[in-house]
Amino acid sequence: MAERDEYPEPHAESDRELGRAVQISATVFLAIVIVVRLRRITHARSRVDEAFTVFTAVVFGVLIAATAWGHAILQFVGTAVDATH
Repeated sequence: MAERDEYPEPHAESDRELGRAVQISATVFLAIVIVVRLRRITHARSRVDEAFTVFTAVVFGVLIAATAWGHAILQFVGTAVDATH
């Protein structure tokens, strides 16, 4: 009887697509959280609340940096900085 492989090799392409889908979903979720938090009235915020908003924005920036949108934003900001100097 031929030995059958119980666990087939994972498809590298589908694994990358799954990772990218999870990354984009997390990025969209964080963007929504940031927009909702920033729309609230600012005078009632505690330091912890502000720190959480900043932390969420930093994580969002890290997630979006690896995407095409992140590169486009970086190029736009670089162009704007060059134009102001």
